[in-house]
Amino acid sequence: MSNLTVVAGTLAAALTAAPALGGKPVADWLTVTFGLSSPAWRLLCAAAMLCSLTATIATQLVKSRNFDECLSRAQAARAGLEVLEVGLASRSIEYAEAAEEYRGCAEDLSFVDGP
Repeated sequence: MSNLTVVAGTLAAALTAAPALGGKPVADWLTVTFGLSSPAWRLLCAAAMLCSLTATIATQLVKSRNFDECLSRAQAARAGLEVLEVGLASRSIEYAEAAEEYRGCAEDLSFVDGP
């Protein structure tokens, strides 16, 4: 989703750059080259608007899903599980205590959808 944001934003900038930098001669050349019935700058601006809209929606979807927070919570839970694994392997933690810690890790991962 982040890649979509970058690609769509870049395309929006590129589509507006040609007529903005080249002016009327570039727009006229594009119109003639592609045999367009309306000026090329209109089509370029419409395509840029769609790309910009796509980038905006993709950005909002990424933010609304809290990927960063979920990733942090998953990494913390993984670290906790690794500590439990080492504790059980070295017999420095009792099974009952490990089960309680495991339950806590599982609760921290409640945001993960099951299969």
